[in-house]
Amino acid sequence: MDAKYNTNERLALWVLFFSFSTVTALLFQKLLLPHLPSMHAGSGLLFGDAEYFHQVASTVADKINQNGWTEWSLFPDVGATANVALLSALYALFGKDPSLIIPVNAAVHATCGLLIRSEERRVGKECRSRWSPYH
Repeated sequence: MDAKYNTNERLALWVLFFSFSTVTALLFQKLLLPHLPSMHAGSGLLFGDAEYFHQVASTVADKINQNGWTEWSLFPDVGATANVALLSALYALFGKDPSLIIPVNAAVHATCGLLIRSEERRVGKECRSRWSPYH
């Protein structure tokens, strides 16, 4: 019974983290960022890295659409990592919208949040058992 409760609790916490991360990213990208012209590069992107990664993903997506999936690679360009490769695949499949990567990032954030929470609980139990007056 306890294991099932922990699984349900973990799933609920992951969904909470995922939802929070998704909503926060969408609010920032679609509502707040367009009102900050000093930071906004268009399409919900920040100046700097986001522009470069978007450009690389767009170029790879165009190559995929023209020549097929042999154009895709895990490290598509200098400084571009696997997340850009994933974004280029999403662009090739669904169109060039930077918000397509938000659910992927939200899933990573939710999983990391769950791992941190799990470790915090484990360490907390260990500390409580060590400092228990009955130990």
